[in-house]
Amino acid sequence: MKLVELARILDRAFAINAMEGTQRVVPYVEGEPGTGKTQKFYQYAQMRGIPVYSYYGPSASPTDLVCYMPDQATGKLKAYFNERLPSAAETPDLKALFFSDEIGKTHGETLKGFIKLFNEHKLDGITLPRDVLIVAAGNGVIHRSGDSRLPAALTTRFECYKMDVDPAEVVD
Repeated sequence: MKLVELARILDRAFAINAMEGTQRVVPYVEGEPGTGKTQKFYQYAQMRGIPVYSYYGPSASPTDLVCYMPDQATGKLKAYFNERLPSAAETPDLKALFFSDEIGKTHGETLKGFIKLFNEHKLDGITLPRDVLIVAAGNGVIHRSGDSRLPAALTTRFECYKMDVDPAEVVD
């Protein structure tokens, strides 16, 4: 998959997600290790001048998204959100990518938070801005790189695309 193809896919997803009442599109790019999936997402963001909020699945934990701590004033648990998670309340007009990399290597408990975020575009009181496009990348189980089979709650929401190495693009 060339950068122009990925750009067309992501531009289309942004356009669909901007329409009220539509099911959100979550592009998922799968391919062998080293095919340039991550690099292409960052190139796209640079080309469009938008930030990337990135979570690297194998090293992410549930508290990387939201952590509950006692509020000293009330003694009740309060949700604290990672500053890397954009909030519609703070930046309603933000256009960005929320990139979950190596999602097939993400721990099951962390995947629960991602599933909620992917399905609802919100997580425990924080809502992502409308123009934040959630995208994911990973290696398939078939590539034998340690990826697990993704739960149906994710795969049924994904628009899946395969990325193969394009030798001409690598040489360029």
